[in-house]
Amino acid sequence: MLYTLPYISSLMGILFASFFVHSLYRQSNRLASLFALNWLFMAIYTFGFGMELISDNIKDINFFITLEYFGISFLPMTWFLLGYKFFHNKLPNLIYSFLLGIVSALFLFAVVTNEYHHLYYTNLSVGEIGGLHYGYAEKNILFYLFSVFSSLLLTAGIRYFFIAWKREKFNINTPCFWILVGVAVPFLVGILSLTGLNKYKFDFMPFSFLSVGIFGTITLFKYDFLEIRSFVREYTFGQINEGILVLDNQNRIIDYNTAGSKIFSWLNPTNIGKNIKDFEEGRNIVESIGNDFEAELCFYKESRYFSFKISEIQESGKTVGKVFLFQDITEQKFAIERLNYLATHDSLSGVYNRNRLLEEIENALNHAKKYGEVFSILMLDIDHFKGVNDRHGHIMGDLVIKVVGEYCKSELKGKGIIGRYGGEEFIIILPQTDKEQAGKIAERIRCGIEALEIKTEDKQISITVSIGVVFIGEDRSSATVNSIISAVDAALYAAKNSGRNAVCAIYNENN
Repeated sequence: MLYTLPYISSLMGILFASFFVHSLYRQSNRLASLFALNWLFMAIYTFGFGMELISDNIKDINFFITLEYFGISFLPMTWFLLGYKFFHNKLPNLIYSFLLGIVSALFLFAVVTNEYHHLYYTNLSVGEIGGLHYGYAEKNILFYLFSVFSSLLLTAGIRYFFIAWKREKFNINTPCFWILVGVAVPFLVGILSLTGLNKYKFDFMPFSFLSVGIFGTITLFKYDFLEIRSFVREYTFGQINEGILVLDNQNRIIDYNTAGSKIFSWLNPTNIGKNIKDFEEGRNIVESIGNDFEAELCFYKESRYFSFKISEIQESGKTVGKVFLFQDITEQKFAIERLNYLATHDSLSGVYNRNRLLEEIENALNHAKKYGEVFSILMLDIDHFKGVNDRHGHIMGDLVIKVVGEYCKSELKGKGIIGRYGGEEFIIILPQTDKEQAGKIAERIRCGIEALEIKTEDKQISITVSIGVVFIGEDRSSATVNSIISAVDAALYAAKNSGRNAVCAIYNENN
């Protein structure tokens, strides 16, 4: 079984080298270069160790041990810089980073020139296990200094990823968790070696990097660590009050901000990596058409309105995901609807106001001319309305206006249009209604209002109305809005002059 160890170590080196190439390919990502260097140095170390195991003389073993240090000397530094940049979104200042590189390079120089000073190790001998050869050295002062230096950097890097994981509420479905799992085995093996608890002279550290390879694969491919997340956070996130949602090109949830999680409860660390279509609101969002749209979403049986703006994320000329910027516009939408309502409706009666009413008459006339249809107009006036105000007060008068408007609107059942023309006068438009139908509707409304009892806390009254009717039939070519208003007004006054509480009809505006 032991004879396979060199091949395992060499294959690990090849695996890490492939990760190095992959990370370089993603070089537009903010962490790609540091990730690539980590893979490169691990590749050198593990491949060199595999070659050491199949060497059979002290010269070759010494050569490959030196090769291993071309990787292991710089690995603690690049790991620390990776954790630092992941956490702070920037590198340490240039002087600090340069000093770390110089110290790492000096330790490597000490190993390369050890045969002249023996400050790193004093004696190199050949050990054997299961037919495999490995180098065993008597350690000296520089080895222990390097051990302390590398342990401090590795611990600091782990600390940065741990704090980042804590920010994610210790959710295991995050890249931070899997990175920590991957480095835990090499870290523990290193502790055993430094404390002397490893009773064997054989160095198990290269094989402990297998966990880094396994969990590194999970991080790279399952969570697309170098694909989009960090790139997007740097690109878009800041102190933004609007919600932000980041999806990859497979509609998986990559990231979000605090404002977004307050709107959608399913934006939480547990759902990172899940397809947004797993959630009802998410399906509605991604199935909406366009890059700038509004959506009505239901929350606990309450509808809320949101505006969405979508931007594509381009990396190396390819679309790798989308950023959704959204905000709750429910109150704004209701306010606009209210303003539009007030602009077209009478605030007292709740029916159309004069301006909108005249527009509707013109629309009805144009439609009738275009399609050869007929329609009728009713003008309704409340009898003795001034007396209502004088005897019962303006509160009762306002109530009468409101009740008449509401009654007429309910009586039409959506088959006509009503508006307040002015004062106590209302106009009703009856599309596709001939003279007989219009007369019957007018009479039904008159009788219904006569039967109403209008009450306040201490008063009760009854009212009547007079109604004029005009029918717009085949001779409509010369009709105008003003001529129709004049005709129906004349019909109304005819009804009032006949004794009020009556209906009078003119069947054509010219007759």
